[in-house]
Amino acid sequence: MTIIQVKKSMFRLTIGGVLFLLQSLLTVQANTGILTNTTLQQMTQEEIKAFNIQYQIKYKEYKDNYFALVGMRNPYGTLIDAYENANKSDDKELINLMAKRYLFDECRNITGGFIGFAGSTEAATKGPGGMSKEKYMKLSSKHFDIDYPFTEKQRNESYGRFWQVFMESGWKYRGKGEENVFVFFNTCMNIPIALFEADYSDDESEDELDDEEN
Repeated sequence: MTIIQVKKSMFRLTIGGVLFLLQSLLTVQANTGILTNTTLQQMTQEEIKAFNIQYQIKYKEYKDNYFALVGMRNPYGTLIDAYENANKSDDKELINLMAKRYLFDECRNITGGFIGFAGSTEAATKGPGGMSKEKYMKLSSKHFDIDYPFTEKQRNESYGRFWQVFMESGWKYRGKGEENVFVFFNTCMNIPIALFEADYSDDESEDELDDEEN
């Protein structure tokens, strides 16, 4: 599939996100159609604005949605900088921002891996000689160190949910990873942030900030 075809496909998939931005962010002009309504509704206006600013910088450079996403600065990094500069002391807010920063990095950094996994899934299971879904997913789950069939216990943990979403999406869009990479990114970004907040304690969040400053 050509880049032109991918762009046309993604435009149809994310037109709702574009309309949402036009309605709520008229003062911020950016091509952020890669975000769906569901993702946008889970972000604060401040977060959306930070995303737009960082995304626009790279979009102007690359003129390509995918390269803008993988090349942009993590918007939650800028929000954490603003938090520190304002001398805030709200541990709950800080942990939330740090969890979102982590999730954003994980989701956008694995997009290339998603395209590859969706392709290998199609190749390994296609045709009469291909593996069954059960066998392929069991083999893949060992690589990602999770259980298959998926368990509720791991679904309620950050690591387990992340790789469950990755594998589920790879199977669903097998052979069509390139044109659905933004769909996957949004699905990944909609993993409940509370699962990642649970990975941080007040002491850990402050220690990590101290490490970044040194």
